[in-house]
Amino acid sequence: MSKNRFSISVGDKTAQTIRKTSEDLEINISAFITMLVNNWEKEQRAMDMMNNMDKFKQIIEEATNGSKGNTEEN
Repeated sequence: MSKNRFSISVGDKTAQTIRKTSEDLEINISAFITMLVNNWEKEQRAMDMMNNMDKFKQIIEEATNGSKGNTEEN
């Protein structure tokens, strides 16, 4: 894949501004990607916690029903 390249002559101040803007854009994109990944990880952890809570509820219900069954038999 070839890149299209072009060149223009600009003053030092303009070139410096372009470089700074490019660096800022790169930093902002990197920060945005990091934010997306962090949010995704938080969402995954929340989903895991919800699944664990459901399993925990099920275990408690089974234990409770089991103990009720035992008391009924006695």
